[in-house]
Amino acid sequence: MQFDKLLKQSILILILLFPLVTASVKHSGTIIYVLLFLLSLVFGWRGWKILLPWEKRVLTGLLIFFCLSILSYLNTENFREGIKHFENFIRFIAIIPIYCMVRYYTKPATEAFILSIGIGAIILGAQAWYEVYILNYSAADGAYHKIVLGDTAILFSAILIAAVFTLKLKKWQIIICIVAACAGIYASVLSLTRGAWLLVPILVPIWLWMYRHSINAKGWAVIGLVLLTSVGVGSIWQPGKIKSAFNSGMRDLQAYQKNPALGTSWGIRLNLWRDSVTIFKEHPVLGTGIGDLSIDRQRLAKEGLANKVYLEGDQAHSIYFQALATRGMVGFIALVVFILMLPFLLFYSHWDKVTEHAQRFYALGGVTFITAFAVFGLSEGWLTRNPFVNLYAMFFIVFASGLMSSINHKTQSSFPADG
Repeated sequence: MQFDKLLKQSILILILLFPLVTASVKHSGTIIYVLLFLLSLVFGWRGWKILLPWEKRVLTGLLIFFCLSILSYLNTENFREGIKHFENFIRFIAIIPIYCMVRYYTKPATEAFILSIGIGAIILGAQAWYEVYILNYSAADGAYHKIVLGDTAILFSAILIAAVFTLKLKKWQIIICIVAACAGIYASVLSLTRGAWLLVPILVPIWLWMYRHSINAKGWAVIGLVLLTSVGVGSIWQPGKIKSAFNSGMRDLQAYQKNPALGTSWGIRLNLWRDSVTIFKEHPVLGTGIGDLSIDRQRLAKEGLANKVYLEGDQAHSIYFQALATRGMVGFIALVVFILMLPFLLFYSHWDKVTEHAQRFYALGGVTFITAFAVFGLSEGWLTRNPFVNLYAMFFIVFASGLMSSINHKTQSSFPADG
């Protein structure tokens, strides 16, 4: 009994530590994830028997995703590079025992988790400010890369705003969430990660659709007025960092139109995406093989079918183009269905069915983070970056287990309603 209590506390501490350090302390997210995985190999499997059908469906989908993805190794020539990516796919398999362990042993710590995300967002904001204004970096990088920092920060901010909408928080808690969300947005701005900012215009309509039954005519009028005011203010007053980032993007596109061989930020992406489509056409079923993107692009360049731009890179700067090129249509469908669509439906399908504040937070938060990773994947190959895969895995574990265990009141591990 004493050991079970210690185990529960250890699992909870690791989960709460994750948002604090994942993007600000190098390798911290992986260390936490590995520790949870090792624990789950021993204590996780008994949790499978208490799972609801939706949970088993999604977890089985992760296993299918892994199996279908590694089929592309049948075509891989550069196994040395391909094996580097194997650990990224293994992390999706690790979700299964970790999820079962969390679901079986832990109880909710919704407010503590929100506080952890809030402090994490503030840390990212402070770190970004220090790097840009004290160390004179051109853009905030965080522990890994500016894209990791910017995407993580904007996601943290979105989750904090979702908490304000759904949870019954005290005034001081609402203030902390808003301040922390602003810190996260500030960090994202200083990172100059344009792909992260695309989340805002996509997420807002999704949220409005989910709340459509709760908003009356007067509420819609207020929302419309706020959106119009925001657009108007944004067109008149544009922060220098944001304006500079978008102007840089426009220059990249103009340069690409004039000379596609220039290695600008967007020029590299556009070349990678075009080459990925070419490679997909050559290997439409299973792709060219995980790890072979670079050698295929080098071959295309020698044949005059591709520009000699960033040929050494083995990621397509998009999870969708990466899947098409390296894992073919089989891998692309597996990605969309089992990593994005099924988890999204798990959260979205329960939104109108749940009534408790914590349940609605987990449902809205789940929809939010899945949408975020779908959007981030448009211009970033996050499946090849461990910090992103760790973040996806941990957020899925927390939000899915929080939602589903609160619904399954018959299990001994069910989450009691918060508050």
